[in-house]
Amino acid sequence: MNLTKAVGGTATALLALLAFGSPSHAADIGTSTTVPTARQTEVDVGLDVGYDSNAARSDEALAARRGLKLGDEITTPSVDVAVARPIGRAILFIKADSAYDIHAVNKKRDQINYDVNGGGAGHFGPCQETLTGDYVSDQTDLAELDNLTINNTRTTKDAKFSADCGRTTGLAPQISASNTWINNSAANLQLIDSQTVTVDAALAYRRPVLGSVSIFGEYAQATYPPHAILGGPAGDTTAFGYYIYAGGVKYERHEGRIDAILSVSYTRLDPYSSVIQKFRGLTYSLDATYSLTSRLKVHASGVRATVPSNRVFADFRLDETYATDVSYSLSSRLTMKLSAEYLNSNYSVSSNYQNEILNGGFIGLTSETVYTTLASVTYDLSKRIEITLAAGDVERIANDNQSGANALTASFHDLSYSSTTVTLGVKAKF
Repeated sequence: MNLTKAVGGTATALLALLAFGSPSHAADIGTSTTVPTARQTEVDVGLDVGYDSNAARSDEALAARRGLKLGDEITTPSVDVAVARPIGRAILFIKADSAYDIHAVNKKRDQINYDVNGGGAGHFGPCQETLTGDYVSDQTDLAELDNLTINNTRTTKDAKFSADCGRTTGLAPQISASNTWINNSAANLQLIDSQTVTVDAALAYRRPVLGSVSIFGEYAQATYPPHAILGGPAGDTTAFGYYIYAGGVKYERHEGRIDAILSVSYTRLDPYSSVIQKFRGLTYSLDATYSLTSRLKVHASGVRATVPSNRVFADFRLDETYATDVSYSLSSRLTMKLSAEYLNSNYSVSSNYQNEILNGGFIGLTSETVYTTLASVTYDLSKRIEITLAAGDVERIANDNQSGANALTASFHDLSYSSTTVTLGVKAKF
């Protein structure tokens, strides 16, 4: 009987894997969907009103070329809906979040952003299977756009299947597969529309007190539309994309005062094109929360990962992100939070593009460092209504400050900038 259930559960997992089989690189791309564990019906209505000293995400000269002003007041009404229903041994859910950014000055940046995700999970045989899908449409932040682009709607679609087999103690095989599509509305950014397929497999060993240790392997393939290489022969188009092969170990613990996930792996990234840089090296992620007391919590995270590029001259970029935050509850209704983040990104620039830079031609962003700090205070007026006041600062150091002779080069301005924000938000839960 147990053998029959095991075979049946494994067959179910493999059939679903084949049916949905184009996964996305979990560490690099795609959305993270949390599956509810109980019946849920929740509607949140919010309103944020804020001021941004540099909504243009650039220097004043580039903002003027884009027809934008640096300072702007932004009002954002939002509605979030979550519904989950248990059905037998499974649970089905759907979540929909929407927000509309309304700019007092830069009205051309007004846009509605929304995220709809859903799916289900359940125990079939010895495994817990999960199937989720996500659809996101949002306005791309100006910091991610080249200096010739003002608006871009980025659409991300994601489908993922996973199976976690085994008990709470002992060995537990795991497998997941996902597919992610990214599309851009701006014509010059459609060259970086992408599809990423990912397959992960792991074997975990679990102990309730010690946590879980697993060995995993991952395969991913990202594909972009064929296009000419900057600085290459006229009419010569090349297929863009890359393969990723990775393997490593992961540790998880969710007991007592510590809630932590640590992953370390060796990653090999091979681009389709020989002129694009390769990557060989360690990648890792850490997310840990430690409750010093019932009121005081410290959270820290760190990630080193290859990420699909948002620049037309690079297949991918290497991100290193480190963040920490401290939250303290002064009372049952009043909570303060301080956070800081460091981000460094380096783009995989083709040798042709590097030659263009050396020859004083086309100049673009090849690296950036961003420092972010934020302080917030949240007050619960009641069980259903909360008010949050937040203030933050962003400092970006970009390398896009070179000059050249031709008109295209001259159009590129320094993308380094400073921004200070203040936001007052109200949220009501129903």
